[in-house]
Amino acid sequence: MLKGLIRGGFIASLICFSTVASAQGENTIEINNGNMTSNYVAPVGSNGLLDDKIVELADSLLASSRIAQADMGNIAITSFVNLHNLSSTSAFGRTLAETFFNELFVRGFNVADFRGQNALSVNPTGEFFITRDIKKINKKIANSYVLVGTFSAIGTKVIINARIMDNQTGRVVASAKTYYTTNDCRLLNNCPRARTIRITAK
Repeated sequence: MLKGLIRGGFIASLICFSTVASAQGENTIEINNGNMTSNYVAPVGSNGLLDDKIVELADSLLASSRIAQADMGNIAITSFVNLHNLSSTSAFGRTLAETFFNELFVRGFNVADFRGQNALSVNPTGEFFITRDIKKINKKIANSYVLVGTFSAIGTKVIINARIMDNQTGRVVASAKTYYTTNDCRLLNNCPRARTIRITAK
């Protein structure tokens, strides 16, 4: 019984230590091409769940829409992009766009996914239909409107804007904005470069 108590106390202490270490951040070192990289990963924090912010945006788009959903036609959804580089996105921007498929659909909007292939792809790892390979997707898809969005980081605050636009005239028919707070630079692809130490032979 004594051994059991000692063992249990050790495991509890190990769990406690792991929790504290995780809360304080993780220090990793890796070696690439003869360089040692020391990269401190800060703990991730946020002000409100990202999903809640997306729901807020979707509700605002619905409330501000100047056209009834039934009359709007198909909406194509694109990745949210960096406001300062409209041809650049990140895991954050792709996640925003992907979640909007559900949020707009359940609110009665007609949503179209243009990433569908001409046929199913099957390989040893799984079965696939959506893709970003331009050679495999359908060349034309029926849609009248496009959901576009931008994000811009100012310190730990991210400003997210979303709009539904007529794909021919560029007219904005619905618009929404929200703020999201995070200190995870990996989401936005704006982490500072890690310091490196060169390793040489003695």
